[in-house]
Amino acid sequence: MNDGNLSACRKCGTLNRIDNTYCRKCGAVLEVRTSEIRAQPKPVRPRFEGIRWRYVIIGVFVMVGLVSFLSVVSFIAAGALGMGIDNLTRDLVQVSIITTAAFFVAFGIGGMVLSRLARQPIPREVALSTVLVMGAFGVIGSIVTSDLVIVAGVILVPSLASAVLGARLTKTRGAGER
Repeated sequence: MNDGNLSACRKCGTLNRIDNTYCRKCGAVLEVRTSEIRAQPKPVRPRFEGIRWRYVIIGVFVMVGLVSFLSVVSFIAAGALGMGIDNLTRDLVQVSIITTAAFFVAFGIGGMVLSRLARQPIPREVALSTVLVMGAFGVIGSIVTSDLVIVAGVILVPSLASAVLGARLTKTRGAGER
């Protein structure tokens, strides 16, 4: 062999044939071609990286409380408007609109509350809390009737938009400000 057919390992200095991919002594990669680097898959970063889970958990409790409170208020309002259990089939559309509005307001306020607690807009945590609450609503509601699963799916989009909007629009103070 002549020296033109050999190359030194960058790690240990051992001479290897130029067509070798790995060093015969230490196993290090001898030469990395640009085409090989481009062919490598990009590293996968988890989508949940950087999520502050304590705010997601707090958000679930805040949003469940607000949704429960405003749902009761909406049913009281529906009763005050003459929409009772007797007229439920006739007034289902009106009750649905009032309940959807209650969810929309509850999640918007929930997004604001969480962002104020975190002292910065946290739309990812707020969105995740909203999806978890609506998922639980759909699962628990499916025990009562399959219609509640559909309701949860329909109300999810405006509730999610309201929660994220509330989180983004909240004026917050930085940790150092008082």
